[in-house]
Amino acid sequence: MVHTLRADGASAPLAPGDLLAELNRTAQRVAGERQVRVDLPGLAPAVSRDAELALVRIAQEALTNVVLHSGADSLNLSLREVEGSVLLDVVDPGPALERAVSDGSGGNGLVHMRERALAVGGNLRVGPDGEGWRVSARVPLAIANEGDGRG
Repeated sequence: MVHTLRADGASAPLAPGDLLAELNRTAQRVAGERQVRVDLPGLAPAVSRDAELALVRIAQEALTNVVLHSGADSLNLSLREVEGSVLLDVVDPGPALERAVSDGSGGNGLVHMRERALAVGGNLRVGPDGEGWRVSARVPLAIANEGDGRG
């Protein structure tokens, strides 16, 4: 449908390149004035392109939730290899805002993050972490990435 609507016939990429490599910049942009401690490996773990996109979108949503629902002036984002999987953690030390800011989305962020993780064979765990909140997404490492130029 988008292709049909584009008058010039040019197609836009579905996702930018090197998504995990851009995660630090993305975290800084989404978190706004909050200090973000980003712990990313020197080389991104070998995950499928779909899993990579899911991880970045989950991180974006989790960071957006911190902005909307937390009074924290800092947060932590980490990505690491754990037991044949890649684990993304976004930790907000809190405290929660007394009156959370609404973004008008109807509160589907957690549902969407969970759906993204499940779609790539992973899982999502969310919940309180001290005074704050933790979002942990785990996706399997790619064994073979045929067709996308990796692995």
